[in-house]
Amino acid sequence: MKRSIKYRFFGRVIKWIPLRWRLRIIFVLKNGYFLRLNPPVTFNEKVQYRKLFDRDDSFPIYVDKVEVKKYLESKIDSGLYIPKTLFVADRVEELLSLDFNKLPFDYVIKANHTSQTMIIVRNGQHPSYQTLMDVCSKWLKEDQFTTLGEWAYSKVPRKIFIEEFLDFEGSSPTDYKFFVYNGKVHFIQVDIGRFTCHRRNMYDRDWNLLGFEYSHKQTSSNLEPPIYIGQLIKMAERIGRNLDFARVDLYYYNDQVTFSEITLYPGAGFERFPSTHSDEMFGKPWKIEILN
Repeated sequence: MKRSIKYRFFGRVIKWIPLRWRLRIIFVLKNGYFLRLNPPVTFNEKVQYRKLFDRDDSFPIYVDKVEVKKYLESKIDSGLYIPKTLFVADRVEELLSLDFNKLPFDYVIKANHTSQTMIIVRNGQHPSYQTLMDVCSKWLKEDQFTTLGEWAYSKVPRKIFIEEFLDFEGSSPTDYKFFVYNGKVHFIQVDIGRFTCHRRNMYDRDWNLLGFEYSHKQTSSNLEPPIYIGQLIKMAERIGRNLDFARVDLYYYNDQVTFSEITLYPGAGFERFPSTHSDEMFGKPWKIEILN
């Protein structure tokens, strides 16, 4: 997935503005109201507060797409499937040592330190070494801290890795994103058709539709709760139990709860809610400690 020219130009210009003022500028442009930090009230304000002041040593592990899988393997002894890592490169030159013949026909290439970086390879249609190196070189230059202020990513050693492909019978998987506050799920975001006709529904813990659009249109009808929703909620709470807030993203693959990622700064705090009320509703369970 490529970042837009507008995004790249904006990133180059705004990075010269001090971070606190940079976030204030982007915040009012994206969210439509001025950022409050003393104290933050809405969900998006609390994301900005975390970016500016929370320096929890565990954060870089949670956002590192390679290390978080190792961490969870050591902490979650059963009930969670973690997609296998097939190859890791610290430098783009190491990709030249990659033997495509030793890879499965289907796999995914990613960067561990940023979002919107993914190549899906199907049916053995491997990219050329030159294409792979060109794309991955750009990925390794991506910096979510300098532009968006997401501190944890500044502490992640940048890598390129290859992960097993999860085949959901040729369709986009239903993506369940759990808003976990101090080890308890309060809200659930459900994304379907992400690569075709992306739709998103927002629910509370009890699968009551919240009835608002959050960056994407809702489905035309309410979705029935999956029979395994209890398993997903329980696992999300196990994964997020040591954090005052985390969004835990899971799939259900081959009859197993399957890990996707942990997000500490959803939408960088710029994914706009339809009203201040809904923004405050998602912020209320997040009991942050005022650090500044």
